[in-house]
Amino acid sequence: RIKGYISKYRKLMLQIPDMSNFNDLCGFLYGLRFSVQREVAKMEPTMLEKAMEVVERVGNWEVVPHKPSASKE
Repeated sequence: RIKGYISKYRKLMLQIPDMSNFNDLCGFLYGLRFSVQREVAKMEPTMLEKAMEVVERVGNWEVVPHKPSASKE
């Protein structure tokens, strides 16, 4: 999912070649889930490509829900 979003965003950016770095970075971050935005913000990326690298790392984290073990009562 993350790689798909990055790919789509890159294609969109090709259609808007004169967009400032700040605007393309903000637009990219705006499209992310809040939890991913928060983790990316901790890294303080200033360039779109750096933010995309961070998102790929953060987005690959898998959260596995805890399943309680069966009680032997």
